[in-house]
Amino acid sequence: MKKHSTHSIDKLFWGVFFVAGAAMLILSKLGTLPEMSFVSIVFTIIFAWTFIKGLFTLNFFEILFSAAFLACIYDDALGITALTPWTLLGAALLGSIGLSILFPGKRRFHFFHRGRSDDSVPYAEDIIDVPDNETIHLENSFGASIKYINSQHFRNARLETSFGEMKVYYDNAFTTEKQVYTKIDVAFGNMVLYVPKTWQVINNIDCSFGAVNIKNQKSYTPQEDAPVLVITGSVAFGAAEIIYM
Repeated sequence: MKKHSTHSIDKLFWGVFFVAGAAMLILSKLGTLPEMSFVSIVFTIIFAWTFIKGLFTLNFFEILFSAAFLACIYDDALGITALTPWTLLGAALLGSIGLSILFPGKRRFHFFHRGRSDDSVPYAEDIIDVPDNETIHLENSFGASIKYINSQHFRNARLETSFGEMKVYYDNAFTTEKQVYTKIDVAFGNMVLYVPKTWQVINNIDCSFGAVNIKNQKSYTPQEDAPVLVITGSVAFGAAEIIYM
């Protein structure tokens, strides 16, 4: 059973991001590459990363939209200005939908539960309300998802969204642990976590070019036997909200 560390993936992304950005900036000034603005370099690296990630996960939306955005950045050099941006983006949308219909084995939402023989169960619905084990992993790209955590022994969750929106409800999550954990990764998207007002929340989210907001704090009424939810992870070019309910 193969598992990936979100922390390692984060480190890999940001390491490649800065190294590749430095290299492209120098090469563009030396004339080896077409002269590019800093913003173009940043988005080139981001879309190249999502394209590669899409290839590994066979996510057609990530693959085609990343390729379309890259083509829009370099439309002059490629001589395709007549196709950018809306023709390419429209083609990417139709192509993604068509490929998802032709090859339905890969979905945009994936759960990874500890102890399962296949290690993953894909769901195509936007609203996900199924029994869960103690560990949950949910990914969402180029879409919107609503997840209800239904676990009798909840311990931790990994929640990732890029170019989309994810809403997660914790009111059906039960645990005997004193502390439970959630790690989020938001890139060009929005994530909303609905937490019971009796829980204590420790917010350790790193934010760059984004925002993290906590709402309904006045209704926060912690109980001694209630768990402490420790939220870590990162928000880049997006937003995260923690809402007491």
